[in-house]
Amino acid sequence: SYSFFLGNRIINCFYNKEIGFLVKEIFCDEVYSVKSKTEIKTILDLGANVGLSITYFKMRFPNVTIDAFEPDRNSFKMLQKNVSENNFEYISLFEMAASNQNGFLFAENSELKASLNSRFLKEGLEQDEKIVSKDIESILDRNFDVIKMDIEGGEWDLFKKIIVKNMITKANHWFVEFHEIEKHLNDFKEITDSFKLNKYEIEKRKDVYYFYNNN
Repeated sequence: SYSFFLGNRIINCFYNKEIGFLVKEIFCDEVYSVKSKTEIKTILDLGANVGLSITYFKMRFPNVTIDAFEPDRNSFKMLQKNVSENNFEYISLFEMAASNQNGFLFAENSELKASLNSRFLKEGLEQDEKIVSKDIESILDRNFDVIKMDIEGGEWDLFKKIIVKNMITKANHWFVEFHEIEKHLNDFKEITDSFKLNKYEIEKRKDVYYFYNNN
């Protein structure tokens, strides 16, 4: 692992070639820049990883309250360290995955190390790392100003429930990274149609889709 500074904020992370790309995308390209006419007070971060997105949001909105979910054990430890060492306040960290049901998911064996999100599957072997999953319906039992979602393919199942349960309007601003869209074209169309139906504007920023409704 290694550390570097972003302004006066310290970032502890694992070494891999993607970290520079993520820093550029979040802090230079500002893919999570919020177009809001009102103050941003609450954020839900699904797939917080080591906390780059949290750092960005805290630099923009120092007093914002953030609920952050990160299921990967190593990433979660680094996330805790970053929140602690930067003295970030009003942040609740959950070492669990957002899913379409309560229960457990299994870590997919992967050569990639944390700082990239791990994938989690509904079925696995007994020796695989097991992590707690929390039903998105109970996570969205209240509204947030912003929801950011980067959960390595888990978004497709999650949105099936979000759409069925009419939870799109639980936030005026959604930042979603969709994975392997070409394999999920029908699902992707259903998701974007649901946002349009609810009067959201859509913007594509690098790999992130931004859905916002300032009405």
